[in-house]
Amino acid sequence: MTTSLGVAVVERHVLADEVYGVLFSRIMLAELLPGEPVVAAQVAEELEVSSSPVRDALHRLRAEGLVEKQASGGWSVVCPTLEDMRHVYEAREALEGLAARLAARQASDEDLRGLAGALEELERYAAMADPAPYVRADMQFHLGIIRSCGNRCLAQWSSAHALVVHCFLWDQPYQREGLARPWDASPPRPTHADIAVAIQARDPDAAEWLARGHIRQASRRLEGWLARRDGRREPPADTEAERRRGPALPLAGADPKEAAEEVVHSLGELRE
Repeated sequence: MTTSLGVAVVERHVLADEVYGVLFSRIMLAELLPGEPVVAAQVAEELEVSSSPVRDALHRLRAEGLVEKQASGGWSVVCPTLEDMRHVYEAREALEGLAARLAARQASDEDLRGLAGALEELERYAAMADPAPYVRADMQFHLGIIRSCGNRCLAQWSSAHALVVHCFLWDQPYQREGLARPWDASPPRPTHADIAVAIQARDPDAAEWLARGHIRQASRRLEGWLARRDGRREPPADTEAERRRGPALPLAGADPKEAAEEVVHSLGELRE
């Protein structure tokens, strides 16, 4: 028999999930900007809920590194440093590269259909130049690779989710300031489609190489734009950090399948 206390606890969790979803979306879409205050009382009033689910949602967002508690007792969206950005992208490159390698070996047919569906959504929303659904589809594509890898420790690791999320935390606010959106020009190689082709082809080497290159290109794009915006010299493409993370990707082909084949060929040459 369900008690009234049990019902109240369930309702609180449901409301907290809803508040979390609203705040998470606003942060990802730059409706709440890095450093901007998040006033719990205003959120509760706007969403017509009590303070308890708002507090629960904020603690969940803090655990994911998206908001922080101020000395005054209030909350604000985190404002990461350039060094934070580099560390997150480096960690995500390694993690998602491994996930793509494992997915190419172990993803189920259902997993592959899910990746294909996420890719179709990405292309559709890019054609519509609609940022909100594009961001959601983009995140789902990358998280789908991690979920499809067949390694439960990796697929269920909350920090893996956080690494993907944090990269979007920077992209959206800076796109408002002038950073090119994904549909403003032809995306640099390797693209989402390149990665999907390699995973579907069951080619672990190509999948890892392409996934790592995709993340690295995103990092270079963002860091280069920040340097130009701030009047700093752009970082060289072949820094010591880049050399530790591997050679540049040979992706000049126009067709995703050709790109994957080109990577496989280059890997073969490196092994010789």
